[in-house]
Amino acid sequence: MQADTFADERMKILYALSFMHGGTAQVWAANETMAVITGTSQMQTLDIFLENIEKTFGNPDWAWMARMQLHELKMTPGTTAEDYTTRFEMLAGRTSFNDAALKDIYIRGLPNLILQKIFAQVTLPNGLTAWKTVVRNLDRLHQSLVELKQSTGQTNPSVRHTSQMVGHAKPQAAITTNQSPHVTASPQASDSATSMDVDLQKAQPKTRKCYNCQKIRHLVNNCPEPRKQRVRNEFSERDILDIIAKAVATALND
Repeated sequence: MQADTFADERMKILYALSFMHGGTAQVWAANETMAVITGTSQMQTLDIFLENIEKTFGNPDWAWMARMQLHELKMTPGTTAEDYTTRFEMLAGRTSFNDAALKDIYIRGLPNLILQKIFAQVTLPNGLTAWKTVVRNLDRLHQSLVELKQSTGQTNPSVRHTSQMVGHAKPQAAITTNQSPHVTASPQASDSATSMDVDLQKAQPKTRKCYNCQKIRHLVNNCPEPRKQRVRNEFSERDILDIIAKAVATALND
């Protein structure tokens, strides 16, 4: 592409050798570079140079390696059908497998979700090319569905299931937004305060003690025991009034 820069085959070889770094490749490139400069190299053209690289560093059996990688190839989660098919075709071109063998390997590398959808049809794809087309179409439809759900903001199934359960809950079990976080709604919330007061008044004779005999289950008005003489307070009502008057007068003088 740059005829002025690389005027001859020798310049092309030296330029290619300059990109070989690290390990045995760098040692090999250094030796070949010196041979090209001194004119002792056996590589007179770029094609011969590339053949020597292939012999020195290439895989001795590309077909065997491709067959091994093809059998291990799988369409894993996160891999699109296009990526899987492209990788499959690249490896398949290095093997000597016929179409029947390649179709079997292609199907074995597909995930169960896609296989279930294909085998649920009335007829199966006819041939490797048809299988590739069907898999690509299914994958595109799946990707379109995912994008549609993301654009509409749909929640995942577990959230939808939870919201449906909440929607069918009984009204009295619901918690409104204006309630305290620690207060739950009560099914008796509609009862009036009067009915609650009546219930409390009915329960009082069972819990309060009689001032006369100190027993429960009755009040002093219904006590069957003789009335006891009540002890008078240390201060009479007149004494209390005098104390209050003196306190008020002191406060006014201050």
